[in-house]
Amino acid sequence: MTFEIYDINGNSVQADNILSYELVNETSAACDGLQIKFICAESCVKIGKIIARRGGEKIFCGFADKQKSVLTDGGYIYVYARSGGSVLVDNEAIPCEYRHPTSKQLWLSCAEPFGIKFALPQVASQGSYAVQKGKSCYAAINDFMLYTHGTAIYVSPENELKAFEKNGDIIAADENDVISAAVVYDRSAVISRVDYKINPADKYIYHLESKLAAENSVLRRRLVNLSALPPWQRDKKCAQMLKNSEKSFCTVQVVFSRDADFKLAGRVTLPFKGFEGQAFIVMKTIRAKNAGGETTTVHFIPETEEGYLNYVAEQKL
Repeated sequence: MTFEIYDINGNSVQADNILSYELVNETSAACDGLQIKFICAESCVKIGKIIARRGGEKIFCGFADKQKSVLTDGGYIYVYARSGGSVLVDNEAIPCEYRHPTSKQLWLSCAEPFGIKFALPQVASQGSYAVQKGKSCYAAINDFMLYTHGTAIYVSPENELKAFEKNGDIIAADENDVISAAVVYDRSAVISRVDYKINPADKYIYHLESKLAAENSVLRRRLVNLSALPPWQRDKKCAQMLKNSEKSFCTVQVVFSRDADFKLAGRVTLPFKGFEGQAFIVMKTIRAKNAGGETTTVHFIPETEEGYLNYVAEQKL
């Protein structure tokens, strides 16, 4: 991996030696994060932007959030940078209710003012779409796309607003590149049921229940007042709460011995006993280099069918 580093005025900064880096990409995160440590003759230079390339392809373009210049011990600069999507996270969307909006309309309101280009699928809502107070520009667009299109959004290294799309082709991970692998089951974040109401004076008599949680004896409910949301948005919001909580239930974490070529949301088969015929989705990649060399850690989740039960009943638990 190669890096282009610029100061706050756009001037190129010469990095004499890249000591270490860690680039984290995740489908559930609004932006990518890069930590990099390098030796530089200009120890007090203020870093503004960093671009990372892999085989010539730009895979990261971000801005420095934090910088530490060490003046002793040989001198080096440490930078933590976030990708272009950070501007959508850091700015709040204007609270309002859109009438039958499209993805382009949400982009015009929440992303275009920051210079981000439109590359989303053209989709429209079933009805009005409410953006409530305190929601970031990223969340306003991301929730809309999740509800209407079923996929999250991201800002590409080319500064384009896109949606993650599952690649129809399945690739096979190479067993020869595997350093270690582990299966992690984490029940701590899984929500078993969302109890909600659609009028302020109502009780929480509407329920959406996770079949995955029920099958694994998880009991963890959430109470949500959805009276301020349009009717079609209520069920979508509850389903998304359950879906997000289930992502960490079963994760296969694999460390590869090189800068492995895996794309977020890509479909993969793994060369481990017990996983024959099972497709997995790439949820997170961590590309790192230190004194021990380069590695790529990838988090996979099984590709499964969603299963939720919706019903109305008064319940105490």
